[in-house]
Amino acid sequence: LADIQAKARRRAAALDRKGERLDVLFVDHIGLVHASERYAGNRVRELAEITDTLATLAKELDCAVVGLCQLNRGVEKLENKRPGLSDLRDSGAIEEDASTVTFVFRPAYYLENTREDDPTKERDRMQKLEDVRHLLEFVIAKNRNGRVGVVKTWVDIGANAIRNLSYGG
Repeated sequence: LADIQAKARRRAAALDRKGERLDVLFVDHIGLVHASERYAGNRVRELAEITDTLATLAKELDCAVVGLCQLNRGVEKLENKRPGLSDLRDSGAIEEDASTVTFVFRPAYYLENTREDDPTKERDRMQKLEDVRHLLEFVIAKNRNGRVGVVKTWVDIGANAIRNLSYGG
């Protein structure tokens, strides 16, 4: 955690000297960040320290800090598989400290990885898959300064391309 802070400050200072600014800092992923020894062994407290420090760093450097996080496996048990705030792994500290929490959801992923024994159900699954093959949803579950909801986009996984849904492929 201290290394992330130091490197971000150095990078922001270097950009500042060139008349530029640090706009965004990505942390991939916060579950792999090591906190200080203060709460050693208490993962919930460690994660709270990490998220609080990243939120403070965002304010200090006046930039967005995007922390990527794994979901717990509970989302796999949901019928619609759409993640929610309760699916954040390890702690509510992420929800508490984050200004915005956004999940990425691609319905085709689940339809591609299931099969139905009943021919009618399999045909329905294949039709649903075709209908959502290029759909990617950004589920904005928390937004301290704005609205929450779902933003639908067009995606081509093979090309790593995401576009406005109205433009399509």
